[in-house]
Amino acid sequence: PRILFVISTQTGGTPQTNKDLMDGLQNQYSTMVLRCDTTQIFLYDTTGGQESICESFKLQSPITLTSHHSSEYENILGDLLINYAIEILHVRHIGWHSLSLCRVAKKLGLTVIFSFHDFYAICPTVNLLDENQVFCGGTCTKTEGDCSVPLWRNNNHVPKLKHSFINAWREMIANIFPHIDAFVTTSISTKKLIVEIYPELKQQNFEVIPHGRDFSQLAKEGNGNKISIN
Repeated sequence: PRILFVISTQTGGTPQTNKDLMDGLQNQYSTMVLRCDTTQIFLYDTTGGQESICESFKLQSPITLTSHHSSEYENILGDLLINYAIEILHVRHIGWHSLSLCRVAKKLGLTVIFSFHDFYAICPTVNLLDENQVFCGGTCTKTEGDCSVPLWRNNNHVPKLKHSFINAWREMIANIFPHIDAFVTTSISTKKLIVEIYPELKQQNFEVIPHGRDFSQLAKEGNGNKISIN
């Protein structure tokens, strides 16, 4: 079976954790990666643990935070899912992609899995920190400043988030849930927070699976000794 993993950034925890997962599946699945940076779509073949680009596409209109949607993206995605015989779509991070990707995949009969790698689905700040770096827990703090959205800092369509666009944002995210077969997050506390914001997920297939790590060696802090990990 062939799985298509969806990521956004090329650095940070999401792509590294995703690579660990793909490497662990090589004996059972063929793996591919779909990445979008709001203006370009990239498809990679990662079967065998090696990454090679298959196709790339330039979007005529970039995806924005306020719409998070692109009909052009939908058409490209549909063709890729069919042409490469994708059977499972696993969304590791939906940032910079069109929110319609789950609907397109489900319409084609794919199994769709959605990972809450961080708090992006709750708030595009990702980390739920307000303008004073105070953790809001998903409920906007009462201070007057607005929150930073670093994932979209280069986008000109970032609206006032606090007590404003955040409500529309959660409606947009909730609309994709009916097109998803299973949800995953990495800790019980994270799941609890997500379900508080989206109570409809209480009745869904929602698993807690901690991040796996695949290290052949770890550097011992304080000196150059290496510790082998079996």
